[in-house]
Amino acid sequence: MGTSEQLVTVAAVLLGALTTHLTNYVMERSRYLRELVPRWDNRKFDAYAAYIDAMRTCIFVAVQLYEHKEGILESGRTESEMLAEQSEAGRLRGRAFEQIMLLGGDDVVETAYELNIGSCRRLAGEREDNGHLGGLARTQSCRRQEDQPVP
Repeated sequence: MGTSEQLVTVAAVLLGALTTHLTNYVMERSRYLRELVPRWDNRKFDAYAAYIDAMRTCIFVAVQLYEHKEGILESGRTESEMLAEQSEAGRLRGRAFEQIMLLGGDDVVETAYELNIGSCRRLAGEREDNGHLGGLARTQSCRRQEDQPVP
């Protein structure tokens, strides 16, 4: 076997190794991308579920507070405890909303934004009407969110 034949054989082996490497790289990259899509979908689903749960908690606490104030259903807690729980629920709703802003689609973000601003306005209005000090802070928080453009 001559030198030229050996060079052709070595070149063929190198070409085969290079194409094998490139093929494996492309296949692994596409497999990774296929696995990445469901992970993002799961994260979005978890963020949506957390936001809905936080909104339901806010509504539940607000109903309990209303029933307590109106004497419809007596609660074993004081009004200040219930207001603190409502404030905590609002904080958790805000965190869930931030996740929606990061992960949600455009339509979902716009809807969640309007829902979040609406609930802030109602909460701020209720607290201002009742003369509670927390209403001013909530109103300022809503104004900051209203000033931010919807992405």
